[in-house]
Amino acid sequence: MVSDTGLKAYVKGYKDDYAHHMKHTIEKQENLLLKQAIVEELIVEDGEVKGVVTHTGAVYRAGAVVITAGTSSRGKIIIGDLVYSSGPNNSQPSIKLSENLLDLGFELARFKTGTPPRVMASSIDYSKTEEQPGDVEPNHFSFLSKDEDYLKDQLSCWLTYTSPESHEIIRDNLHTTTRDIIWRLRIKSITHPFKRTFIWKIKMNHLSNRMYTRIRSA
Repeated sequence: MVSDTGLKAYVKGYKDDYAHHMKHTIEKQENLLLKQAIVEELIVEDGEVKGVVTHTGAVYRAGAVVITAGTSSRGKIIIGDLVYSSGPNNSQPSIKLSENLLDLGFELARFKTGTPPRVMASSIDYSKTEEQPGDVEPNHFSFLSKDEDYLKDQLSCWLTYTSPESHEIIRDNLHTTTRDIIWRLRIKSITHPFKRTFIWKIKMNHLSNRMYTRIRSA
């Protein structure tokens, strides 16, 4: 898909394939030792980071430590008024490392990823949507990519819109929940009160009946 913000790809249907491929790539990399654990504490000596301690108590010494916190650092899942600690897709959150960083004097902030709810593909009335198939001509993100590697078996996106009626429903419920899809649409309807909001339905993968909803204001 080519949008007004540049080349864009919705790869939800191949996210698991990418993760498996990259895990396999890392495992085959020479001179790279791969360990899997939850880091809970930094080892700091004389003001310098010297390693990490994991949830199993294992200690790994290092000349340098790179923290890629992602969305698991003090991660929260918010569904309506339900809030609980979790990483993405109910993976384990990183709680103690965040607490350790606070103890070391770091300031932490929370970013809202705004991941929308999934909907059942079989519940959608596709006659009220616009199909947006993948590009026929290859559009690459890298000059190293080859046309013959371009994915042919693509899944279509399905486009629909908000309406004045849906905006009115949101305004009538601003006093209630400020979370999940109401929160996302609330932002759009307040900042763009006279514009439609685009809602793309994107299938999670070839075998799933779940659709991801991508929301963007006109």
